[in-house]
Amino acid sequence: MAERSLLGALLGDPGQCVVWGAVFLIMYLAALKSVPEQLYEAAAIDGANAWQRFVHITLPMMRNIIAITVLFSLIVTSPISTSCRS
Repeated sequence: MAERSLLGALLGDPGQCVVWGAVFLIMYLAALKSVPEQLYEAAAIDGANAWQRFVHITLPMMRNIIAITVLFSLIVTSPISTSCRS
C-alpha cells in the first residue's frame, strides 16, 4: 500500500470536491430562499444597512445549514474517511 501525503489525504479526489461543492451550493441557495422577505423589509424600515441585515437576519436564519455543511465537509475530508476508501 503506497503512502499518501497528508495534503493528498485531505483533498481526496478533485472530482468528489466538485460534487460536494455543488451539493453545498444547492443547500446554501435553498437556505437563502427560505429566509422570509418580510424580515428584510422590516429591517430596512428600521434603518438597517446591508451588513446589519446580513449579520442579524441572514446568518442566524442559515445557522443550521452552515452547521450541517461544516459537519459534512469535516466528515468527507477527515483522514479516517479517506483511509477507508483505499
